[in-house]
Amino acid sequence: MENIKEILPVLNELIEGLAEHFGSKCEFVIHDYESSDIHTIVGITNGQVTNRKIGDHVTGIGLRIMQGTEIDDDSKKGIFNYLTQTKDGKLLKSSTIYMRNSDNKVVGSICVNYDITEIQTAKSALDEFLNTSEKQNLYQADLTVGDGIDDLLIRMINDSIASVGVPVVQMDKKDKLEGVRILRDRGAFKIQRAVDVIAQYYNVSKFTIYNYLNELEGIDKLNQSSES
Repeated sequence: MENIKEILPVLNELIEGLAEHFGSKCEFVIHDYESSDIHTIVGITNGQVTNRKIGDHVTGIGLRIMQGTEIDDDSKKGIFNYLTQTKDGKLLKSSTIYMRNSDNKVVGSICVNYDITEIQTAKSALDEFLNTSEKQNLYQADLTVGDGIDDLLIRMINDSIASVGVPVVQMDKKDKLEGVRILRDRGAFKIQRAVDVIAQYYNVSKFTIYNYLNELEGIDKLNQSSES
């Protein structure tokens, strides 16, 4: 397989069959990470779980994958059995299964979101099924689905500020550069007008943000040359 489009008809039949098996509380989503923009959903069943449809935008996890920052369990096949929450408060047991091309690049994913809100009261009897765990390399924005893209960006910015661990008003250039690096690595700059919004939150001009990105690119090149 070279891309998701090649096998999309088969994948659609697969998730439709799985939806029949698991019922209306289990959503299956096909993402194409080689999309020309951030609207990566090309297939979905039981979209009422997260109120999404074909053509809707990528999640925080997907943005990181599109940026080239994979998040894996030890299997390297994806990330499994983590808790997410929808904008309207539903609790979901989620998994993201990677789909790779012949070059081993992640070009898409099948995401599974099971609404466990109503069965939380029976959690003790369903521990084996729920079996959820926190993933240490996931941010809060990665664990939210169904947000608008503006909401997602703001969550990502707040995550970056929290990761730096210094209030913006007390940040020096090094701190702000680290915050921009986190946002860049998570794919935030793929979002339209992200530079303007990030500049506002970090209390700098958008030209300063561009300068930070150029500086980070130079640091990356220097590190690569020293490693080689």
